[in-house]
Amino acid sequence: MVQLGEVEREVLERIRPGEEERRRVMEVYGSVRRALEEGLRGRVPGFSVSLQGSVAKDTWLSGDVDLDVFVLFPAELGKRWIKEEALKLLLRVFEDWRYTVRYAEHPYLTLLVDGYEVDVVPALKLTSAREARTAVDRTPFHTEYVNSKLDGGMRDQVRLLKAFMKGIGVYGAEVRVRGFSGYLAELLVIAYGGFRAVLEAASRWKRPVVVDVENHYRGNIGEVLARFPDSPLVVVDPVDPGRNAAAAVSPRRMGELAWAARRYLESPGPEYFFPPRREPGLAELEHILSSSGLEAVFISFDAPSLAPDVLWGEVLRIARRARGVAENWGFRVVEVDAWSDEETVVVAVVAESGVLSPSELVVGPQFDNYEHSERFLAKYLEGAVAGPWIGEDGRWRAVRPRRYRSLASLLEERHKEYMVAPHFRSVRPRILSLGEAYEALSGRGGLDWLYRTLRLAPPWLSG
Repeated sequence: MVQLGEVEREVLERIRPGEEERRRVMEVYGSVRRALEEGLRGRVPGFSVSLQGSVAKDTWLSGDVDLDVFVLFPAELGKRWIKEEALKLLLRVFEDWRYTVRYAEHPYLTLLVDGYEVDVVPALKLTSAREARTAVDRTPFHTEYVNSKLDGGMRDQVRLLKAFMKGIGVYGAEVRVRGFSGYLAELLVIAYGGFRAVLEAASRWKRPVVVDVENHYRGNIGEVLARFPDSPLVVVDPVDPGRNAAAAVSPRRMGELAWAARRYLESPGPEYFFPPRREPGLAELEHILSSSGLEAVFISFDAPSLAPDVLWGEVLRIARRARGVAENWGFRVVEVDAWSDEETVVVAVVAESGVLSPSELVVGPQFDNYEHSERFLAKYLEGAVAGPWIGEDGRWRAVRPRRYRSLASLLEERHKEYMVAPHFRSVRPRILSLGEAYEALSGRGGLDWLYRTLRLAPPWLSG
C-alpha cells in the first residue's frame, strides 16, 4: 500500500467523491441509459449502452464530473454511418431534453441533466482497440484496461495526480492546453506505482522519455523513438501499441510538470492542488508591468460558434502569427498567450518595449557581391537617415527610419497578416491597452489569466 503524506491525506478528503455525490451521478447515468435503451430498441439491432471515462474507472474528482455515456453500434455499420446516421438517432431520443450538438471526429450530444453535463457518444463495437476507426472507438478498451490494473488505493493515487496536474495547469489533452489527459494520468500511475512515484520520475525526466507499461516493444527504445520521432514524451498505449497516449503533450507542459514535481517533493503544499484564483485590480497589473519594464498590447475579437478544439486551433494560430508580425518589424516579443470564454477572444502580446527607436540599422550584402550591393545602394542612398557605409566585416550598412515604432499601431494596421485562420480572415480585431483589456475581462473570469500572463512565472514557482 502506498503511503500518503499529510498534505495528500488532506487533499484526498477534498477530492474523493462521497456517497451522496456518487448516488446522484449514477442516477443521472441511469436516466440517460434508460432513455437510450428505450429510444433505440427496435431501430438498430445489436447496440449497447455503457458508462465510460473517469466515472466508469472511479478516478474522477469530487465536484468535477463529466459523464461519458457511449452507445456502441455494430462494427459492420462503419465509420460513415456513425458520422452521418448516429446523430439523427440520438436527436430523436433526446428531442425533449436540454442538449448541445458538439463535434470531434464525428458529432455527439452533450446533455444537461440535473446540473451535470453528460456526453452521449456514438462509437463502433469492436473486438480490439487496434481495429479503432475513430479515437473514441478505443475508449471502452481503455476503461477495461485501467479497471484491470487499479484497486481502491491506486484510484486515489490517480485522483491525487489529476488534481495536481489541474492545479499546476497541465491537465487536459485539448488544443487549448496540450497537456496530460485523464487516461495518461492513469497510465503514469500504473507505470510508476503511485502519485509520488510519478512525481519522482517526472522530476528527473530528460527528453525523449519512453514509458512502455506492457513492454510491447521489449525494451527496444530505438524502435519506439523511430515510430514516434517528434514526441518529447512517449507513453505506449497498452491496448494499441501503435499509438502514443502522450502525443498531445507539449514540451512546455512536460517541463512544467517536471519542475512543479521537483518543487512539490522539496516542500509539499495544498497550493499545488488548489491554487488561489487572483482577481487583481488594475493598479496591481500596472505595477507588475512597470516593475518588469515590459509592455503589453491586447488583440480582441468575437468568437464564432465552433467546436472548442477548432476555435483554439485557430486562436493559437493567430497568436503565433501576431508574434511573427511583431518580430518581423523589430519588436522583441517576450510571450504571447490567449484567453477565451468561447464568446470573446483576447490575445496578449508581451514585449520588451511597445515603442521602438525612430531608426534602425540595416545590414546589407558583402561589398564584393556587386549585383546585390547595387540594389542596396539604390534603395538606401536616398532612403537612409545615415549611411550607407561598409563596416569592418565588409558588409554594407545603413540606418533607415522605422515604419512602425508603436506595437499597437503595427498590430492595428497589419491585422490581415495575422488574422489568417479560416473563420477569422474577414475579422478586424480591436487593439486594447491594459486598461481596456482589464475592462473587457472583468466579470468574465479572465482577470486570473491576465494576472498570470503579466507575471509570467507560474503560481507554483512564484507563490
